[in-house]
Amino acid sequence: MKLRPLEPASDSMPGSLCAAERIATVKQYDKITPEGTKDLLFGACDMVRTVKEQLQRLFSSRGYNEVKTPTLEFYDVFSKFDFFDRDEAIKFCDRKGRLLTVRPDCTIPIARMAATRLKNIEKPIRLFYESEVFSAEKSESARRVSEFQSGIELIGDSSFRADVEVLCTALAATERRPTMAVNKLLVAFDESEGADRALAMAASLAA
Repeated sequence: MKLRPLEPASDSMPGSLCAAERIATVKQYDKITPEGTKDLLFGACDMVRTVKEQLQRLFSSRGYNEVKTPTLEFYDVFSKFDFFDRDEAIKFCDRKGRLLTVRPDCTIPIARMAATRLKNIEKPIRLFYESEVFSAEKSESARRVSEFQSGIELIGDSSFRADVEVLCTALAATERRPTMAVNKLLVAFDESEGADRALAMAASLAA
């Protein structure tokens, strides 16, 4: 394969950039990271590694198996869900013209995995994950473009006992690990029936 050198831009062409302007434009971003991202140094790397190891031990001890999904997914995997924020997805096309997205969430790809590669596995299935997720930066928001996400999925069991198990695990992850202090724990239920009872039981078991 032969590479053809770029022809120098003509200063007389409307809208064209001269060589110096092009270099200046590149150098404007060559020493910074995009908005919503940052480098992790030394102690921060140690802390992230410690948290990951603690979560891995906790989830594994409760019978959950680790899975990983690709960083890139087809956009269709997410677009069919009403709660998926399409404006926050980082989208682009591959060479075949197919629309892809950089993983904005872990739960939906795991649901895809469960419905395909794990569909013949005996239920319930206990899975845990830890991955980076990505979303488009919004100028009015301080939200990070890249975030670390870790969690569990209990698939194939809609019982009250399963709700309590997941809640107990979440409480253990946040309350028994001093390096993972949280200011607020948000729990969402698909149905409100039994939610208070499940939360109360989980709190008493995790105490």
